[in-house]
Amino acid sequence: MNNFTVDSSADTGTALDPQHLYNQSIERLIVLSNELWSDYNKHDPGVTFLEILSYLLTELSYKTDWPISDVLIDGMSNSQVQEKLDLLNMHFPAANVVMPSAPLTLLDYRKVLSDITNVNNAWLIPYNVTLYHDRATDSVTRSVRKGKTINAFDVTGGYKAKLLLADGLTQIEKKATLLEVAKSLHANRNLCEWFDAPEVIAKQNFVVCGEFEIKPKADALTVCAAIWFAVQQYLQKPIEHLAPSSTLASVDWAQTLFNGPLLAHGYISDEALFASDLRSHIRLSDIINLVMGIEGVVAIRELIINPEGLAKPLDNIWIVPVNPNKQPCLVPQKGNLACFKRQLPSFYDKSAALTLYKKHLKQAQQDTHKEVSYQLGAQIPNNRQILDYHSVQWDLPAVYGLGESGLPTDATQTRKALVLQLRGFLSFFDQTAANFLSQTHHLRDLLSLNKDEVGSYFSQLPTSIQDWHKLYGDEASARNSLKNLVSESAQDLDRRNRFLDFMVARFGEDMTGLTDIMLNAFEPSLTKTLEYKIDFHQAIESVSRARGLAHNISLKTQVWNTQNVSGLAKRLCRLLGIANQSRRNLSDIAFDIYAEIDQTPDDEFRFRIRNKFDDKILLSSSTNYVTKAVAKAAMRIAIKFGMETEFYEVLKTINDKFYFNIVDDTGEVIARRIEYYDKLKDVRSAIRQCVDYLNVNYSDEGMYIIEHSLLLPQSDEDPSLPICIDESCEQDQCMDPYSYQLHIILPGFGKRLGNMDFRRYCEGVIRSEVPAHIMPKVCWIGKDNMALLEKAYKDWLAVKHGASETNATNKKQALLTALADIHNLYPVERLQDCASDEPGFVIGRTALGTLKESP
Repeated sequence: MNNFTVDSSADTGTALDPQHLYNQSIERLIVLSNELWSDYNKHDPGVTFLEILSYLLTELSYKTDWPISDVLIDGMSNSQVQEKLDLLNMHFPAANVVMPSAPLTLLDYRKVLSDITNVNNAWLIPYNVTLYHDRATDSVTRSVRKGKTINAFDVTGGYKAKLLLADGLTQIEKKATLLEVAKSLHANRNLCEWFDAPEVIAKQNFVVCGEFEIKPKADALTVCAAIWFAVQQYLQKPIEHLAPSSTLASVDWAQTLFNGPLLAHGYISDEALFASDLRSHIRLSDIINLVMGIEGVVAIRELIINPEGLAKPLDNIWIVPVNPNKQPCLVPQKGNLACFKRQLPSFYDKSAALTLYKKHLKQAQQDTHKEVSYQLGAQIPNNRQILDYHSVQWDLPAVYGLGESGLPTDATQTRKALVLQLRGFLSFFDQTAANFLSQTHHLRDLLSLNKDEVGSYFSQLPTSIQDWHKLYGDEASARNSLKNLVSESAQDLDRRNRFLDFMVARFGEDMTGLTDIMLNAFEPSLTKTLEYKIDFHQAIESVSRARGLAHNISLKTQVWNTQNVSGLAKRLCRLLGIANQSRRNLSDIAFDIYAEIDQTPDDEFRFRIRNKFDDKILLSSSTNYVTKAVAKAAMRIAIKFGMETEFYEVLKTINDKFYFNIVDDTGEVIARRIEYYDKLKDVRSAIRQCVDYLNVNYSDEGMYIIEHSLLLPQSDEDPSLPICIDESCEQDQCMDPYSYQLHIILPGFGKRLGNMDFRRYCEGVIRSEVPAHIMPKVCWIGKDNMALLEKAYKDWLAVKHGASETNATNKKQALLTALADIHNLYPVERLQDCASDEPGFVIGRTALGTLKESP
């Protein structure tokens, strides 16, 4: 019979031991009051209260000691299963979501390509492109040239994929597999690298012959098929894919299983890739060991393996060489295997054995590429009802008149007043405990990624106190008063920002720098910095996993006005608070898209801005304008002010409905939303959505990242980047302008990007985020330069993506010219006299202007 007992010697922790808390409190009380008081026995009312409060502390400790998953979903109903999982996965993403990265190393790429169906193995071979520069003519060619004025240099970053495809594929299947491989390579291309078209690796055929003694009951046909299969597996070592369920217990999944790209058909270890490398030789002793391990084989009389078409015998039959960069492959139909039983030949149908051999190969291929599931998400937690609070006043002895029995019926008014006074005194402890549980219950709101959630201090009324209305008044006013006591908007926003700093810090990210520079340089509301952090956290999976990826140049339809940008660009935009990451025009924002200028019956004009997703009117003009041009100019101004939360004014109608207007820096209404809301939180949510929409669709903040390797000349006539070379350099010292170099071009205008302090912060972030092996050139350019560059860049990208073929050479030359002509834009300053305290002109930070004389 089981003996269910509690071990009294077990350490439950100080916070869960009421006697320990009580003893500590008495010791502290003695130190504080030993000169005034000497009775610390439990009959003393104060000591009685202390004992009860010690038990209260253990209750609070017990509730906060529950698993964090239970705390996060507290208060959600049992039917909200999916909502619970979504909440937990948002706060604690599974390892297979946040730990894998895009392929980076050659082994990573081999894993990604070998994970493609019908690809048995893959190799990525680096290669360089050699260019020849003639100093005399300043020309660059790919054709070999020699001479005193010729300098040759290698451009690195190119790769060629060699593939071993599954046996038995048709030409259509091979072509489809090669297209899928090319698609995968382009989608996973790293910055400043490029891939040539993938190729099937060349094979070298081998023939095996031998005589074997097999068991009397063994089937010669089955044994021969097994021998061929074993030899083929030796020549072409299959890459083993391991399901997570069979791997989690045997490997360090944090460092191994999810280190690198996540594969659809299971985990591939580095050791498996090394074992499947191309063979330089074949050891006959290895094959003998494999054959002897086959069921039914008793002995090997003779065994030999030779390359197909061998003209003369090998010098050493035990070590057979394989041609470099070729995959050895068995041709069983060209060889001959003879089986014997008790010294007598055992004949078999060779064609049937070959059919069985091919069946083995097909089954092995199917077993390798099975879809696996990474079921590592959060489990549904328990609902603990943390918010429930029972007043400690019910636990006091009946003599106090606070418990269920209350006071005698003949109690005087004075006695009742004293009891109520005692309730008021103890309600301080009740309120503190109730607030503590409310704060714990609202942990998911403290860590929320909801931009409308700005609170960080939470409270609740301890309604379990008997006659609590006599202490607090009516419930509505009591709740409002309590909220005002514990919560203050500026302090809440500051704490919410710090909570979000913690949220992103869990993933090794730091957003405190952006908060500091924004608050110091622009003094925005803390709401804005909170939104930056929430946006970053919501995209943390992609901006972390794909931080080193380049944009996909194989997508013909995603050239301009697209999110097909590099992972570095997306990451930098998030870190710098740039709302719109897409590649688009930055010199002249298209304000007219999804905006209308309507003529009124009075021959005046007004503007409206619609949401392009649902056609809902976001903003309307607050007045009419005499001309269409004036209305358009007013619309642009309204959009600019509408991007900042502080220019929104929330008002209330006479029937208690909320609405909002946009005002300029003088307080004048310049736009409005013709919509009314019942609750304040609804109008604030509408404002936040409007701000987000305007920032994404009408912001002039953005960047272009141009990889020099993509500008590599493809022929002798193709234009090239300018070559910077010292006249005294040697033959191999030509400056390579292509290998692992890029331009990062940003607009040097606008409220934030035109600020020199913010620019310096941006450059620090950029240089810390760009991969260490890549050299970036950061440029801040004006609108004129930006207009020329973006047109040339857009035209050339269309050619590079294969969307256009006309005037390819001219378009590339236009881009090279635009890149050569750009120059950094600095704010204009003038020289100051020595007595001035103003900074004035600073080299590298400002441009020297002209002081206009007064008339």
